[in-house]
Amino acid sequence: MWALQRRCEQVAAELGLPGPFTLAQLIKAIEKKRGRPLKVIEEHLGTVESMPCGIWLPFPEVDVVVVEQWASQAHREHICLHELAHILCEHRGSAVLASGYLAKLLPDLAPEKVAKVLARTSYDSEQEREAEVMATLLGRYLAPPSGSGDPGGNGSTPALRDEVMEQLAKALGTDKLP
Repeated sequence: MWALQRRCEQVAAELGLPGPFTLAQLIKAIEKKRGRPLKVIEEHLGTVESMPCGIWLPFPEVDVVVVEQWASQAHREHICLHELAHILCEHRGSAVLASGYLAKLLPDLAPEKVAKVLARTSYDSEQEREAEVMATLLGRYLAPPSGSGDPGGNGSTPALRDEVMEQLAKALGTDKLP
């Protein structure tokens, strides 16, 4: 566990963020590190049993993190940090794809289109532990939220959310997401 914590501290330190920092500053640092935009949107991820509360969708040109909009502010923040931790730790695989969650969330999509876009397999428990340690570590240095309801602080307005969902639908080869 100590080795895992040290690795997470090293990854976080490489971002060069002051403490405390905002979620928006963290997202900008991740965008800079990866050389691509990162959008955080809030959506209701469904009521299917064991549905995840957050999803990271790495597309060729953009990373999209979807956070359950019905969670409390503190929970949405932690969900967002957990998904950002997967990005920072360069994890591969997704419980979403392996468990068929995305197919339940987006039932009109052909599974091969989802697999082609996500190109990920399943997370092992080590990746989940690492993401949770990283999220907790990042949460210690996070400035108090502004109360905007936007976990990413990156302008997740309804118009932006609609634009991201349209891009997601286009990338997945469908006309519209539910």
